[in-house]
Amino acid sequence: MRPKSICLSVWYAIYNRHMDIHTMMLFVWLMGIMQILLMHVIAVSMAYLCKMLIFSHILELKVWQIGCIIIRGREMFPMKWHL
Repeated sequence: MRPKSICLSVWYAIYNRHMDIHTMMLFVWLMGIMQILLMHVIAVSMAYLCKMLIFSHILELKVWQIGCIIIRGREMFPMKWHL
């Protein structure tokens, strides 16, 4: 009696201390696919993080520039801001 699920069949093979070549190849193939997917996810998330960091840095600079303009405006026209 062989289990239907791939994970269960691999676990079944490991548990029974016998791993036929087909199960072994399937397991290696699955691990390879998982590794490729994991590397892809890591690469994409790293690129996204870098983009977000650069974007937040630019945004921070813009906010700082706008803040400086507002402060300069207050210094230049002090009466306008008291109303």
